[in-house]
Amino acid sequence: MKIGLRVKFAAFFLIFGCGLVAALSALISNFTETSFMNRYADNLLRLIQVAEGVLDLTPEEIRRYGETGQEDDRYRELQDMLNEIKTASQVEYLYLMYSTGPNSAIYLFDAATPEDDPNTLGVLGEEVLDYQYDYQKNLRNTFETGKETKNLDVTTSEEMGHLASAYVPILDESGKAIAVLGADESMDEILKEIEVQQMSIVKKVAIGTGYSLLVLLLIVQWSVIRPVRKLKNGVERLAEGELGVTVDVRSRDEIGEISRIFNRMSRNIEGHIREVEDLNQGYDRFVPSKLFHLLRRSSVVDVRLGDQVNTEIAVAAMQIDGFGELSRRLPAGRLFAFINHVLSECIPPVMENGGVIERFEKAGLQAFYTEA
Repeated sequence: MKIGLRVKFAAFFLIFGCGLVAALSALISNFTETSFMNRYADNLLRLIQVAEGVLDLTPEEIRRYGETGQEDDRYRELQDMLNEIKTASQVEYLYLMYSTGPNSAIYLFDAATPEDDPNTLGVLGEEVLDYQYDYQKNLRNTFETGKETKNLDVTTSEEMGHLASAYVPILDESGKAIAVLGADESMDEILKEIEVQQMSIVKKVAIGTGYSLLVLLLIVQWSVIRPVRKLKNGVERLAEGELGVTVDVRSRDEIGEISRIFNRMSRNIEGHIREVEDLNQGYDRFVPSKLFHLLRRSSVVDVRLGDQVNTEIAVAAMQIDGFGELSRRLPAGRLFAFINHVLSECIPPVMENGGVIERFEKAGLQAFYTEA
C-alpha cells in the first residue's frame, strides 16, 4: 500500500503531539499540585502562627500543663481562644502537643466547635498515637529541629478523608522545641480544585499543541510536500517522454536545489536526445534505415559483421550519358547546380515508391525495391 508524505507527516505529528501533550500534562500536573500544596501550606502556617501569637504561652505554662495534666482558669481561657480560632478559620483540627520523649508526645489542647464529635478530639494528657507513623514525619522533624514545616503531611482515612497537616514549634529558653502547635485541613476540596485546574490547563495545552502542530503541518505541506509533489510530477512527465520539462523553483533550500538540478538534467537530456535525432536523420541520408529493417535490426548499432538476408529485390539504375565530357566542359558551379537539379527530380519519386537508394554515381543513382 502506498503511503504519501502527507500521511506520514500527519502520523508523525499526531504521535509527537500525543507524546508532547502527555509529557506536558505530567509536568503541569506535578507543578500544579506542588504549587497548590505550597500555597495551602503557607496559608496553614500563617494560621498556626496567628494562633501561637494569640495564645502567647510561656515554656513554664506548657511544662506545667504537660507534667501535671491539670486544668485551671488559664487553661480554659486558652482552650476557648483555640476554639474561636478554629471556628473562624474552619480548619478540621487545631491542637497543641507536648514532647514527652524522643518518640512520644501528648495532647495539651485540641480545639473544638459545637459540630465536632468529642470522641475524635484529643484531651489533656492523651498520648499522640500517630506520632511514630511515617506520615507524621514532619511532626517529628519539627520536634527534632525546632523549625516549622515547609510542606504538608498528608493522611488519608475512610472516616476523615484526606487531611493536610502543618506544624510550628514552640521553643523553650534554650531554643529547643518543647511543644508543637499543629493544624489539619481537609484536602478533599483542595484535591478537587487541583484536579479541575489540572484538567483545565491540560485541555488548553492540548488545544494549543493541536493548533501549533496543525500550523506546522500546513507549513510542511507548503514548503516540503508541495515542492516534492511538483518534482515527482516533473519526473513522471520526463519518464513519459516529455523532453525539456521543468518544475517551478521558488525556495532556496535542499528541495529547491534538487529541483534546479532536475531542471538542468531535463534540459541536458533534451539536448542529447535532439543531437541523437539529428545524428540519426543525417546518418539516414547515407545509410537508409530500410536496410536495417531488411537485416531485422533496429539501428546501425545492432548491425554485426556478416549480417545478411536473402530476399528478392528490384534494382533501378540511372546515369547521365556523357557525364565525363559534361563535367570537363561545365564550370564547377554550373556542374554542381546541374547535379543537384537532376537528383532533386529523381530522388523523391524513388523514396515515395518505397525504394532504397543504394549509391550515387556520375550524377545518377542506383536504387532497389523490396516490394513490387
